[in-house]
Amino acid sequence: MKKTVSLLLILVLTLSLCACGNDSGSLLSGNAKFGENSASLKSFYGFWKYEDAERYIMINENNTWEYRGADLYVLSEGTYSLKDDTLVLKAEDNSTAFKLKLDGSKWLIDEDGKNLARYEGADPADTDENFRCFLGMWKYDEFDLLIGINADGTWAMYDLDADAEAHGFCHMENGELVMEDENGQILSRMTLGADDRIYDGMGDPLSPYVDDTPAIKEDNTPWFVDNDLLVNYKYGDPNKSVIGAVSVRGQDSQSYTRIPATWYIEQNSYQSTGDGNCIVTLTATALTDGTTMPAFVSKEGYTLTWSWNLCDYYSGVILTEDEEDTFYSYNYESNGETVHVEFSYNCDWTRYDDLSYLFTLTLTVRMPEHYDGLVLVCYNAPESEEIRQEHDLIYEGQTVLPVDQLPGWREMLTGLICRINE
Repeated sequence: MKKTVSLLLILVLTLSLCACGNDSGSLLSGNAKFGENSASLKSFYGFWKYEDAERYIMINENNTWEYRGADLYVLSEGTYSLKDDTLVLKAEDNSTAFKLKLDGSKWLIDEDGKNLARYEGADPADTDENFRCFLGMWKYDEFDLLIGINADGTWAMYDLDADAEAHGFCHMENGELVMEDENGQILSRMTLGADDRIYDGMGDPLSPYVDDTPAIKEDNTPWFVDNDLLVNYKYGDPNKSVIGAVSVRGQDSQSYTRIPATWYIEQNSYQSTGDGNCIVTLTATALTDGTTMPAFVSKEGYTLTWSWNLCDYYSGVILTEDEEDTFYSYNYESNGETVHVEFSYNCDWTRYDDLSYLFTLTLTVRMPEHYDGLVLVCYNAPESEEIRQEHDLIYEGQTVLPVDQLPGWREMLTGLICRINE
């Protein structure tokens, strides 16, 4: 199913593919301290347009600037200072986004030698009121694909399982919403229908989509705090014993029980990707004692299952996984922002002669570098075989699942909770 949906995603975006030359310019954002030279600055004030591209720079009198794309919406902004004859536009991290100089009274010249002329038209942000009709989240009526149109002129497309994603920029053109990739290549054109739906270039309809992901609580109290699930472990802490961490079930009968295990977690690597995200790799191990194994294991076959999940500390959701896959990608709302998380894992276990087992979980997570809400929870196994089966049924949907919809979720109360990004 997932491979099929991913192929549909690529197909929909490429059916109307055509070339479109475009100079994307810089896409930095933010603000910084600014200099003072009001008399000279007046020559820079106003709206400027690149001569050879649909890109705009607005120099405001309050020492702020805006960079706008072909969609005519603000892509980035910041503050500026005048140094000698050069206007330096600063980004949020105090890096330089643009350097502009005057060439007489007609042109601005950026650091790459490209010309900008004064733009005398109306504020581009107000030129097409139809754009607001496209804003929001839309779902294809025939496919499990979502498209989000944002007010800043960006779009994102992903399937309901969130295992494939595409994104880019969009703008209005002759009453149509033109969707482009990051290189300015046109992927599709959307039109408004009289039935409150939008239609792509092939005539496939999309209807408004309501995201039912659990919202952050109004008082901003983390869901885990509200439910007495507190972070109680840091990388490299001493082994922590979890009472019934492993389920043992007989293969030839309904025999089922739980045995304890001691968990230990260490971070293997941390890497900043340079785009606001990071990649964290960690190893979690769980050791069981053979003396705690039930008597029925010597009479019949048995299966061991270690209980763990990736959860969000603030919103109280589980990023579910399926035994058939090892890579997952999710978007969800938490702590007032949209969080995108990708993770992959592999498991291994070693049996010793006395029926002791060493379980090893290696987990690699890509997530926002600043975000501390993702936690690894190692907890007690379901208290019965029936509840374990309910777990499996719920996971089949590959969805972001509220923790309190997981049968027996209170088993987490006596478990181990460790932040992924400390």
